[in-house]
Amino acid sequence: MISDDIFCKWSTNQLKVQMFPDFVTTVKTFYLHTIQIPDIKMEFKITPFNQLELNELYKLLQLRIDIFAVEQNCVYNDLDGNDEVAFHLWAIEASEVVGYLRILPANTRFKEVSIGRLVVNKNHRFKGLARDLMQQAHNWINKEWKSNCIQISAQKYLKAFYQSLGYDIISDEYLEDGIPHFKMELKIADSEN
Repeated sequence: MISDDIFCKWSTNQLKVQMFPDFVTTVKTFYLHTIQIPDIKMEFKITPFNQLELNELYKLLQLRIDIFAVEQNCVYNDLDGNDEVAFHLWAIEASEVVGYLRILPANTRFKEVSIGRLVVNKNHRFKGLARDLMQQAHNWINKEWKSNCIQISAQKYLKAFYQSLGYDIISDEYLEDGIPHFKMELKIADSEN
């Protein structure tokens, strides 16, 4: 019988469970079990709209709506017609979509290639996932589209985050869907350098 006194300790990829004795018997026994747990790895996918599976599209839109419409309490037209020309980059952990952004070709939203709809599941924030998604997008854009300039419409409260990635403000503050934004731009080095 396992007592109610169970303490768990995580280490890299092992779960150590210490179970203390059930006081029903007079002999007190100490148990230490090490259970091997497979490494949970983050997987990144990038897919054009016409190659998304229906269940993938549903999960991506669900995450966007959960964050932008529900969490941020913002009523706006998320299905703006740009998804069909976008490449969709998302992060999956243990079969759950935990982060997402879309990449738009030049002359779609802005004159330059752009990134938008960056979202991270609230249980995965402050772990560097937004930065990882952006870096994956930068690398893909530079390699696949040979573009060294990216423009974004950044929410004001995320200005410092985008500046830490090298983005510069190129507009005055403006309202988009009732939320303060800045237009920002990143010049990235050629992958050949």
